[in-house]
Amino acid sequence: MVTVAYRRPPAARPPKVSFVLLDWSCRESLHSLDYLAQQTVDRDDYEVIWIEFYQQRNPELDKKVADYSTRDRPSPIDFWIIIGMDRSLYYHKHLMYNIGIVQSRGDIVVICDSDAMFPPNFVETVITTFRENPDSVVHFDQVRNAREDFYPFNYPSFEEVLGAGVLNWRDGKTTGLWDIADPLHTRNYGACFCARRADLIAIGGADEHLDYLGHVCGPYELTFRLVNKGLREIWHDQVFLYHTWHPGSDGDFNYIGPHDGRHMSATALAIRETGRIMPLVENGTIRGLREGRGLDLSVLVDPSYREAWTEEVVSRSPRFQLFNQNKDAPRLIMTLSQYNLVAYDRKYYGVPHDLGPVNLEEESVRQHPRILHGDTLEAVQGATNWLAPAPSAPEAAAADVLAFQPKGTADAQIPDPVRSLAAHKTEHSAARTSAVARASVPSLTESPVAAAKNGIGSIVDFVANAISQSQLKRDMINQRVERIEAEYELRNQVVTQMKAAGLQKDRLITALQDRIAEIERDREELSREARHWRDHALQFRQNLELLPLLHRKEIAMDTGSGVLVLPTCEPGHFLYGPYLPLQAGQYSLSVRFRAAWVLRPKEPVLTVEIAAGGKVLTVEVVSMDGTDSSNIEFTVPPGVDLDTDKMEFRFAHHANASLEVREVQLSAPHSTGSKKSRLSAPNFLWRSPPLRLFHRPPRQGVT
Repeated sequence: MVTVAYRRPPAARPPKVSFVLLDWSCRESLHSLDYLAQQTVDRDDYEVIWIEFYQQRNPELDKKVADYSTRDRPSPIDFWIIIGMDRSLYYHKHLMYNIGIVQSRGDIVVICDSDAMFPPNFVETVITTFRENPDSVVHFDQVRNAREDFYPFNYPSFEEVLGAGVLNWRDGKTTGLWDIADPLHTRNYGACFCARRADLIAIGGADEHLDYLGHVCGPYELTFRLVNKGLREIWHDQVFLYHTWHPGSDGDFNYIGPHDGRHMSATALAIRETGRIMPLVENGTIRGLREGRGLDLSVLVDPSYREAWTEEVVSRSPRFQLFNQNKDAPRLIMTLSQYNLVAYDRKYYGVPHDLGPVNLEEESVRQHPRILHGDTLEAVQGATNWLAPAPSAPEAAAADVLAFQPKGTADAQIPDPVRSLAAHKTEHSAARTSAVARASVPSLTESPVAAAKNGIGSIVDFVANAISQSQLKRDMINQRVERIEAEYELRNQVVTQMKAAGLQKDRLITALQDRIAEIERDREELSREARHWRDHALQFRQNLELLPLLHRKEIAMDTGSGVLVLPTCEPGHFLYGPYLPLQAGQYSLSVRFRAAWVLRPKEPVLTVEIAAGGKVLTVEVVSMDGTDSSNIEFTVPPGVDLDTDKMEFRFAHHANASLEVREVQLSAPHSTGSKKSRLSAPNFLWRSPPLRLFHRPPRQGVT
């Protein structure tokens, strides 16, 4: 059962940021809380939620809370939540993420490494970053140091972490931020993740699928789904977290689900390809919040997890394997100017670049005289630091390496090649000193001739040694020049390939543009053909019913049997359209209407206008009460353009009757069956002046 082991009295206002820190009975040091307690913003601006997966109540955390209280300082944590899982279960970080999201009160949720060092301006930077980039998911990379003398954690300065033993720092940034080729594996996606709580709930929270059990998991699966939702992924390049070595920090002896072999979950990586936004397994409480059903803590932890996540079940699953990184294969730690530092079988090796690819799994390769080796990374790195800058005097570097004993590494084993170089340096130094002494001060026991001979011989030996060293220096320079020339040639090949790829891309773009132009021409041709056949169909269609095609104005009302306009409405047009392309020739327009309550029997109740090509034919219809119809024979004059001079029919009322138009039919000139109007129109008298909507024409009805 989930319990709250500690709760800090709430502040008067909710925090802006909520930190979610995880523990599965593995944290040996709680120093991250000390760094978070020393921030530049007010303590009430952020909260710290500590979540323990198992049943254990860490006594060190109790001591730290009590220590802060004794010193009259705000508690380093706001909530201490114990999930209470049995030790037989394998831990699932994503369940802890979701419990933190549910518990958080801040607008921004930060999920980060719970044994990291935080700079004093970290919380302030988080708040500022989201103020400037509200629709984003933000990551902070982590500087990592492999010095074992920082363990147990002894609060080194940030400068010390950036010094000897640093693994991923170059020119003011982590090496991952410089990497644009493979940032997924060179940046620490699990170090620090920040997102708005509302966005996390909108995507269903962290995925509690079985594949994310154990070490290969992390908030990056949240990042991928938030990006699919439309948020922007941002990596801060000015502020970083810092992490020092401790046992088990590489995740050895953990069961891990499907992965890409480089600490990234294959299930999470698939999100980038599929565009998926929602989790495979959604937390019940998160779902309730997402669907607006409120907070339901009864479904916070699925009871089935207590059986499905046992180590016994996980160990039998074909989807999981035991991870033992140090004994599986050689692992590149870092690349120096002349050496690759490689970890294998809990030892460290310095492999010169000019040896080319080597297989450290073979004993004979590991014993190569030029490959440095030692029990600590710092010893090997120190040897390379002294050897690489001065290739002309390797023996001097070796002597310095023997003298190099950083704190906490007094028992470090100096590689045999380095010891042999140091011994050679000692012998050579003594011989050279003796030679110079003998050459400068002849022995009193020797005759002048013997002394001269001995002095000359010593000088010859000294010169020979100097020549040997000079030759060694030249050989090293030549090797370096050859390597630079090879790199230059390789870069030229890459540039040539890039140019060829650019030309190919230009050709593809040109071909695509030509194809687009061709498709556009085809589209225009098809459009013209479609218009032609549409116009052709309209031109030869008999008895076309126009009333459904006419546009209504506000004063017109559809009655079901027709279109009605009342005498109380302002006189004017109430129907118009439908802009038909008619060829030159004779046509008949049949209008059937009903006029009721005629106010002025001798005046028109309806005006019909036929317009095309800038000319208008006007016909007025006078009607008594009752149903009437009118046939209007008209001729479309020659020279009408089918594309621009569309035929328009306009119907206007004179506020003289309750007028309902029931049928408007366009037909060939010899159609029959329509009753002639009492005011029939002569055959086609067109006028060119602009139409005046309410101009009353002469009594014969045509203008």
